[in-house]
Amino acid sequence: MSWLERAQRRDAALWAPALLAVGWMAFRLLEGLGLVWSLNPQYAYGWAVPVLCGYLAWQRWERARSETSSSVSPPGPSLVVVARPGTGPAASEGSTSWPTVASGLCAGGLALLYAAARLLQEANPWWSLVHWMLSLAFVGTVLWFLSGAGHLLRVRRGPGSRILDWRQFVFPVAFLLVAVPWPYTITEPVIQALARWNTTFTIEVLAWVGIPAVQHGNVIELATGKVGVDEACSGIRSLQGTLMLSLFFGEFYLLSVARRCALVGIGLGLALTGNLERTLTLTMVAARRGEEAIAAWHDPAGVSILLFCCAGVWWAAHALHRSTRPPPSPPRAPVTATQASSAAPSDPQTQPDPVGVGPAATRFTQRFGRAGMAWLLWVILVDAGVAGWYRWTERDLTPGPDWELHWPSDAPALQEVAMAKAARELLQYDEARQVRWNHVDGTSWQILFLRWAPGRAAGYLAKSHSPLVCMPAAGYPVESVSPVRLLPVEGLQLPYRLYRFGTEAGPVHVLYSRWDEGAARQSFSHETAGPWSRLSSVWMGRGSRGQRVLVVAVWGIRELETAEARLREELAGRLRVKLRPSGNSTSATGRLGDGALD
Repeated sequence: MSWLERAQRRDAALWAPALLAVGWMAFRLLEGLGLVWSLNPQYAYGWAVPVLCGYLAWQRWERARSETSSSVSPPGPSLVVVARPGTGPAASEGSTSWPTVASGLCAGGLALLYAAARLLQEANPWWSLVHWMLSLAFVGTVLWFLSGAGHLLRVRRGPGSRILDWRQFVFPVAFLLVAVPWPYTITEPVIQALARWNTTFTIEVLAWVGIPAVQHGNVIELATGKVGVDEACSGIRSLQGTLMLSLFFGEFYLLSVARRCALVGIGLGLALTGNLERTLTLTMVAARRGEEAIAAWHDPAGVSILLFCCAGVWWAAHALHRSTRPPPSPPRAPVTATQASSAAPSDPQTQPDPVGVGPAATRFTQRFGRAGMAWLLWVILVDAGVAGWYRWTERDLTPGPDWELHWPSDAPALQEVAMAKAARELLQYDEARQVRWNHVDGTSWQILFLRWAPGRAAGYLAKSHSPLVCMPAAGYPVESVSPVRLLPVEGLQLPYRLYRFGTEAGPVHVLYSRWDEGAARQSFSHETAGPWSRLSSVWMGRGSRGQRVLVVAVWGIRELETAEARLREELAGRLRVKLRPSGNSTSATGRLGDGALD
């Protein structure tokens, strides 16, 4: 067996544990991110990002290969480095030491970060903090192994050789982070600010052209109806999409840092301008043809803005690339007879072992292989430990009571309220019903019921609906939020929060409750107002049960205490408790004729 065959077999065994460990981490990461990419239209572009990462890495690899095999470097920054003396196989053990103390500590931190992320991910597959933890652990691990591979090449090739610089892969690997969902504390203020800005700008333009309009939060009231500036029209999707495209084209054309920053600024400007134009167009259509005409224009306007942003970012990147003056390439050095003879092909069977397989290189190779095996064992241990932990926490889960809702059937001014298309696309519920009626005392009432079937995405989708999101967007500012309280009904403890929102006609009070089907311990009962309440789910088990959201609102009561008492009384009278646990959850919508659940 020649040295080449031995080296190939040794390299295959060397890389296998590291590749398996990184591959499993990638699977876990994409499993969680795929949930968000599939369910949240705001991050639907995420499915293309891993493919773009692979393409950018391949582009760097091909360019580096052409640079290492040629004496003339292509235009742009160099992707290779020259191994310095003292880094070859004849170097001392100390000069080839890897991993160093610093890189070892970094690996330990990444291992702990991955373990913590996996523990939280099983119970909170929708939490943005978990996605960021897992993404950073994956990106850091890939770069850590690339660093080791770079050191290994230095040892094997010897001093003076041109080898690939592993740091050139930092951007292609880290590019995956553009598809990680932003924290809610960042996205929601940005969405609301963009929506208010679009609404205000549209109102001003309508005034210039002589169309009367009144602003109610993110809603524009016209003589022909109302136009709501929802999340899609706020510009957040275009903003994130153009950010991804700007970063991609900046790397694709290998622009300088200053030109990449300029490209990002151009992309953000295009996104904001396009969404302003979209909002204005839809509002003008509603003003001239009626509110019903918006449905025919909404999606085409969105596609047009998407194409406008993509084409604009590409054109700007191409223009910036063409205006870049590449540095002059150094002249090709003449090839001597000695170099030509050394570069001539030879038979591997007759060649001695190369210098890159000496004692120092062998020791380094063994350390690299042990590092890969340690990572593989760690990810296996972490996943086995996470599975065992949740099996232990869920071993004694006690089935809880079930309930059904008695809908009003003969109340004054009773009417069914259809769910908006944007809400259906965002929440993706399995069952829903919404009714509105008036009370004999002059108050107005509304009940909304949503249900999600059991599944890993149920908890994520249920938490996507909150009065703190929809009410301010409709022009109702938040005045107060209560802590979680309990409503006792025939042995059942229903957790709820009370919200108070301001309107021009007086406050509206909203009772909001979220229910885990078939569970005695309700996760909503232990939630606080802060995001760290999700940590409690680690001790409560995975949230894969069916979910229900119940919202009751009342208009016409000014005192907070009186409104809460009336809401509790109304809801307690409409809940029918079944203390015997049911195997299959009953239908939430019921029959419209009898006003009760089946």
